[in-house]
Amino acid sequence: MPEKERAEYLEPEFLQRVPMLDLVKYFPHFSPGRIRIEQVAGEPMTPKDVQAKIAASAPSLSLVVQYEDMRTQVQAWTAQEWWLKKQLQSSSAPTVTNANQ
Repeated sequence: MPEKERAEYLEPEFLQRVPMLDLVKYFPHFSPGRIRIEQVAGEPMTPKDVQAKIAASAPSLSLVVQYEDMRTQVQAWTAQEWWLKKQLQSSSAPTVTNANQ
């Protein structure tokens, strides 16, 4: 989103019309089963404190994967089995993980 348009989307009037777009408020009431949230440190559109709030508000069956950078994320995508395939085969609850460990 162009920086000059960002202010419009932060106005209380706009935010009141789209409460479901605020993941921190919406996630605690969301129960689809398992979801995967991938976060990339240093990603300019989602500040670090916002990423932390999103991870903390994720539903209990969520898997939050945090990557050091985009390169690490792409390497993980190509080196691992697809998350969805694993979820269809597994019944254990996922947890917050750090992809850099």
